[in-house]
Amino acid sequence: MRQTQAETENMSIADWRLDELRHQMDDLVSKIIEETQGFVALFTPLTFPHTLLDRIWGALAVIYKFKNLVPWKASGDSSRNSGKPTVSWIVRRPVSWSEAEKRGIPLPSTGFRIDDCAKCYHQTQYESVGEAVQHVRQVHYKQSGLKMDGEVLTEKLRFWVHTSEQRVRELSNLECVELLQAYHHCIERAYEQGLEIRDVVAHCKEEGNPLSRATERPKTLQLPSKIVRAFENFVVITLCTAHALTLLENRPPKDSDTKELSEVPPLRRVIDLIANRSLMTMEKAHNEISLFLKTDLSSSGVSFAAVGPRFILSVIFDGLSQRRFFDKTAVAVYEDTASSVQYKAYNGRPTRRLLTTIERFQEELEAIALLAGKINQTWTNFIMLGDEKTYRISDQTRRQHQQMEHKVYSSAWFPRQRETNKIYAIQMRLTKMENKLRQRIEIQDEDQGKAIMIFTIVTIIFLPLSFVTSFLGMNTADIRDMENSQTLFWIIAMPVSALVLSVTGILAWKGDTIRDWLSNQILQRSRVTLEKNHDHLEPRKVASGRKPKQKQGKQWLRRRRQVSFKEDDLEMN
Repeated sequence: MRQTQAETENMSIADWRLDELRHQMDDLVSKIIEETQGFVALFTPLTFPHTLLDRIWGALAVIYKFKNLVPWKASGDSSRNSGKPTVSWIVRRPVSWSEAEKRGIPLPSTGFRIDDCAKCYHQTQYESVGEAVQHVRQVHYKQSGLKMDGEVLTEKLRFWVHTSEQRVRELSNLECVELLQAYHHCIERAYEQGLEIRDVVAHCKEEGNPLSRATERPKTLQLPSKIVRAFENFVVITLCTAHALTLLENRPPKDSDTKELSEVPPLRRVIDLIANRSLMTMEKAHNEISLFLKTDLSSSGVSFAAVGPRFILSVIFDGLSQRRFFDKTAVAVYEDTASSVQYKAYNGRPTRRLLTTIERFQEELEAIALLAGKINQTWTNFIMLGDEKTYRISDQTRRQHQQMEHKVYSSAWFPRQRETNKIYAIQMRLTKMENKLRQRIEIQDEDQGKAIMIFTIVTIIFLPLSFVTSFLGMNTADIRDMENSQTLFWIIAMPVSALVLSVTGILAWKGDTIRDWLSNQILQRSRVTLEKNHDHLEPRKVASGRKPKQKQGKQWLRRRRQVSFKEDDLEMN
């Protein structure tokens, strides 16, 4: 269905922002293609057959499609019943005041504040352009005092309204323009740095640099690693930009009623991140090329003259201190040994031999800790000697040497400090193990002492009895000729033996408890006796006419009760 002439006029008036974005997109795409070809030509011929170049040209072909292409083409909202296209109008957010002045659009005195209007803030849709313009005139231009014909003013104010379809296309084009601007900024800066590198190389050749001589120039001069990495980052950002534009082209519109919209990551942030990394790599490549051409040195390697003797000594000292004679470091071997000893001390039978092993292990660790402390102190003194602050006059060369030496200091100091801390931790573990093992040995000795005490007491009691019975039984009659039988002997011997063993066992295992109980009983009886003696003391005589001073407290109350009991007994008698 064709649009009427009025609708076509309205659409052309409202499409000024889309036209502006299209012109920006055309200019950006043209500049991107030109600068990308120039940047690639610095590294390789444009017609060189290679898969990587094919990928670059394919990405540029995707970018070139956006030169005259609208990312999302909408066909207008259709009604559900009739299927006829319907156009809804909304108020545009202010984008460019200069564009409005250029087109002769009157500006409101208080500014075009969309956020203050609830209908504009919620993107209220109007059925016709007249309704949308009437809202702008009555609400936003109410206090402007415009003196203009109604039809002319309405025609001017159409600048502030557009259709919902135009709004979606405007947002999509704006995202594409932002991505192209980010990529153009990166490729423009990279191309400028590439031209600077080319000029530096050409200038060195004109001055007669040794590298430019045919006799001294190597047959195959390889590119530095930084310049290769810069080209790789350039390829990555080119492919990412093309992929991001493809996602924007195939993405459903933001204002559509579809609930399941594809989630697109923040593409602009990703492109900016890759662009910054590419520019940093290109800057490093520029510095490395300049260093290589002017000093015949590479930043990837280090010479003895560039670093100084302290750097060389630091590297040698670091290598000697971290040399391994076994598969594990010395600290790792001590940690394994400490774990084995700890398992035996906590789970095995406590022995004095194991205690001796722990003591010897501690002595060895003390020697290792002392040696590690000496090494750390020597390393600290060496660092202080190389510090630029210790020099009376420090130049730029010393500062550069200090920066390189500081990296070696840091890489060697922290591992040594961690190993020293591990040694101290092992010493603390061994000290705890020794204390617990001593406690277990003391408990074991105490149990053995109780058994020895029982055996001693039994021996002391039964040895004289055995002697007496043996001595008295030498001249006695045969037990078979006596009136009593052998049963009498067992009747006496068994209870006595059981009594002796029971008393001895009680004294051995409960002797401390019995001793404490007896001490408490004796102390309590002594206190009761002292209180009774104190209560029976006679009261002190006082002068006549004065009342004795009454003593306060429990003793005075107890004494008064005893006196009252005695008076009651006398009355009863």
